[in-house]
Formats: sequence, structure tokens, C-alpha cells
Amino acid sequence: MARSTRRSYEYSWRDYAFESEEGRRGPSAFLYALPCVAVWAAYLLVFFPGLMSMDSLVQWQQLQTMELSDSHPVFHTLLNWVLTRLWESPAAIALAQIFALSLVFGAAMAQLERLGVPVWVRVSLTVFVCLLPTNGMMVLNLWKDVPYSISLLWLTVLCLKVFQSDGAWLSERRHQAVLGISLMFVILLRHNGILPATATLLAIGIVYREQWRRALIIGAVCVLTVVTVKGPVYESLQVQPGERWQALSLPVHQIGAMVRAGVAVQPEDRELLASLLPMEEWERSYRPYTVDTLVHHPDFQKQILNEKSGEFVRLWVRFVAEHPHVAFVDGTGLTSLVWSVPQPADGYTYTTQRDIDANKMGLRLAHPLSPERENAVRQLVAWTEEPARVWWMWRPALYLYALCALAVVAAIRLGREALLVTVPILANAAGLLVTLPAQDVRYLYGALLIAPVIAGLAFAKEDRVGRAHPFWK
Repeated sequence: MARSTRRSYEYSWRDYAFESEEGRRGPSAFLYALPCVAVWAAYLLVFFPGLMSMDSLVQWQQLQTMELSDSHPVFHTLLNWVLTRLWESPAAIALAQIFALSLVFGAAMAQLERLGVPVWVRVSLTVFVCLLPTNGMMVLNLWKDVPYSISLLWLTVLCLKVFQSDGAWLSERRHQAVLGISLMFVILLRHNGILPATATLLAIGIVYREQWRRALIIGAVCVLTVVTVKGPVYESLQVQPGERWQALSLPVHQIGAMVRAGVAVQPEDRELLASLLPMEEWERSYRPYTVDTLVHHPDFQKQILNEKSGEFVRLWVRFVAEHPHVAFVDGTGLTSLVWSVPQPADGYTYTTQRDIDANKMGLRLAHPLSPERENAVRQLVAWTEEPARVWWMWRPALYLYALCALAVVAAIRLGREALLVTVPILANAAGLLVTLPAQDVRYLYGALLIAPVIAGLAFAKEDRVGRAHPFWK
């Protein structure tokens, strides 16, 4: 008990003093963050005031009128509302994302510094992260996926602290509060955030059994808070729930695959499907890598699907049970972003916005720099998207495989508890294996942020109790 208390005090002090590996005080986290802020702010100058898709514009309209819908997580819309109170511009949100990602990444590098990771590794990782055009563009997109990915990175950093302290970091209530807040951000910023949050808490309780009660309490407080937010708070704001058809996008896609594969459709089933979309369009509009061409088809009857959702689900379950091979092939195509390093020959990778979509709210790019400079950056982004480079500059599968391999190296050298730090991103990826609707990098952007942290952990010279473990011993 004394040893646990001493360790808890030691790591608590380090957390707030930003102590470096030499034991001196210094704002190391901020030093790592500064180059990221500088580089990404330069991107913002090119694409001022930020990048907005139709999803972004819908949320912007909601925060203007406060007519809120949980089709896009309301917590994210409200967060954007708070950020724009002093400056009602998309740039306020873009700047907040730049500072948040820079600081969380800086905290990750500072934590690796405490773990004895060589300076050349930390500098190399910082240069890579801040100069990778993927990050410079993604951090400007006003998508919920960006703060969600930052929250996953934050949760990973906290897992590093738990690992380094052999669980003792959780002995302090303020640390429990910080972990709880990070978990609630993950849960509330995306509807699928419940899986990585739950998996992380379970992993902490299993790996560090003396902390299971604290993990249970944190989980209970998170559940109570989320229920309160999504219950009384949302009700007071008159939040409209998301429509049923949005949860049925994947079954719609698999039905499209069945029709495309020539599966026999009984007359009564054909009648239901034809009421949603003309039968010829089920086959013609099906694309193996996205649900959008079906659910956003101009003739697709979303309201009818809302009304007949139960009947449609029963049809889908029966089709999958009768033709599992068709469902499996469809699933492998739709989830290729998760597992396929190269882009499929007949596939695509949606990387980033480059503009603000057409709108009636007067939002458009300001083009503050000369056309030559802006075109140079646009050409750089286009260069990263070419087949020879898109697989490592944008597609997340390589980063997922790399972080798994590097985590195994860290576990061999430092102890199997090191695998804890992979739980947030791997649980997120596992969830997307059954929910991914399209080949959009934003859904797995967290992998590109967390992989460099795991890479640094593989070079750590101290384990969680401070014993040296250099490669050469």
C-alpha cells in the first residue's frame, strides 16, 4: 500500500509539472506541441476559415437555430456552439482542433520522454506527425470524427500513464476524474464511441485487478452522466432523435448485394423492396464500397423504411441466414478501409474536404493567400492521394498493422501490460468492422494519430516500475 501511494504521488506530480526524463521541470509537452501548431495554422491560412462538408453545414445550421437533431451527435454540435460564442466563425472550431490535437500529441511525447524514449525518436515522431499533410488537412475539417479521434488519442495517453505507474496513477481522484471526462468525450462525440470506452475500462480492470473497483466507479459515473446528458438535458433542449433509417444503412447495403448477386426474391419481399427503391435501382446503384449510393439515392424512400423498419430487418436477417457467403463478401468490401493496405483496384479512398460545400449561409473559403501558394498546397494534397502514396499517407490499415506489431515489441520488452495502450484504437477498429458505411479516412483517423505513440513506446528504456530495458540488454 505504501509503495502504491508513493508511486501515485510521484506520477501525479510529474503529470502536472511536465517533468522531463532528467528530473528537471520544463514545459516539454508544449515544446512538442509548438511545431504542430505552427504547421497546421499555416494550412488554415490556405483553407481559411476551415473545411466543411454537407454534414458540417447541417450542424452549423443547427447551432445557429438551436433546432437540434441527434442524427449528428448533439454533444459535438453544442461543443461547436460553445467554441463560437466569442468568434462566430468556422475558424474558431478549426483553431480549437489545432490546439487540442497539438497539446494532446505533445502530452503523448512528454509521456514517452518520461518512459526514457530516446530524443531522436521523439523528434522524429514529432516531425512526422506535424509535417504529414494528412494531419494538416484533417485538423481543418469540421467533422465530429476529428475531435473524436483527438479524444481517442487522449484516452491512449491516459492508458500510457496507467501502464507506466503500474496502475497507481488511478489512485488519485483527480486522475479518475480526468479518465472519466476523456471516456465521456469518446462516448458522446460519436454514437459508436461506447465500444472503445467500455473496452478500455474493462481492460484496466482486468490488467490491474487492484484497480477494478475504481474502474467500476468511473464506469458507473460515466453511465450516469451520459444518461443524464442524453435524457433530461437533451429533452430540455428539445433534441430530435436520429431517424431509424440511419441505423439500417448496412442492412440496406447487404440487401443491395443480394439483389446484385441474383438471389431469388419472393413476390411479397419484392413488393417491400420496390416500395423503398425501384428493383432495377437496387442492382444498378449498388456499390461494394459505400452505402451512400443506395440510402442517398434520390428515389430511396427513407420515410417508408422508418415505418416498415421491423419488416425490413426481418427480411434482412432471413436473407443473410440463407446467403451468408453473399453477406460476407459484401462485408469484406465495405470494410476494406480497415484491413486492406492498398486501395482496391475497383475501390476508392475518400480523404478530405478541400472546400466549403455550396450553401445559403454565406460560408465560403476566404482565399487569403496568393493563388500560387494555395495551388501549391492543393497540388501537394493531390500528390499524397496518388496510388503510389495513398496507402501510407491516408489509408489507416497500415497504421493499424504497424501499431499492433510495435505493441507486441513493447509487450515483449516491457511486459504484456503494455498492450493496454492499444485497446482504445483497436476496439474502435473492431466496431467499424460491422458498422463502416464508406471508405472515408475520417472514420479511422485515430489510427494515424495513435500509431506514432505506440512506435515511441517500443523504444522505451524504462518499464512501469523504472527498470531499464534497452534493446541491447
